Order: sequence, then structure tokens, then C-alpha cells
Amino acid sequence: MPAANLALEDVNKRKDLLPGYVLKLHSNDSECEPGLGASVMYNLLYNEPTKLMLLAGCSTVCTTVAEAAKMWNLVVVSTFPFFY
Repeated sequence: MPAANLALEDVNKRKDLLPGYVLKLHSNDSECEPGLGASVMYNLLYNEPTKLMLLAGCSTVCTTVAEAAKMWNLVVVSTFPFFY
């Protein structure tokens, strides 16, 4: 998560990128459990603010989240080979 936070800081500092917007990171821990990962994803999606991207680490959770996220036209970021 530290790298994601640093990236957000860099983007938010630039006045030429997304003027008038501030990107924020909202996170929950799926504990590498696919069922919990799906529950966390739905909780994040159905509560404000609107989410644009999902980050997944564990392969079992990533596969579950990626399959469901496409229904909301969301971007899922993960490592090879668990991306769609």
C-alpha cells in the first residue's frame, strides 16, 4: 500500500492532471479469502464515495474480484497472470 499512496500523492500534487479532483485510496483487507474478498468488494462498491479501480494482491481473491468487477466496468490492477 505504501507505493499506491505515494503514487496518489504524486498525481494529486500535479495541477495539470485531473484539475479539480483529489484521488483517495480506500482499502479493506480480504485476508486472501475469496469469499471475504467478494464481500469487501461489494461493501466498497455500494458505499460512497464512487470507486474507479480495484487493487488485488492474492491470486484467489484477484480472480474472484476481477470476474465480478467487469459487471461494474471497473479497472482491476493485479500481477500476472491474474488480470483480465
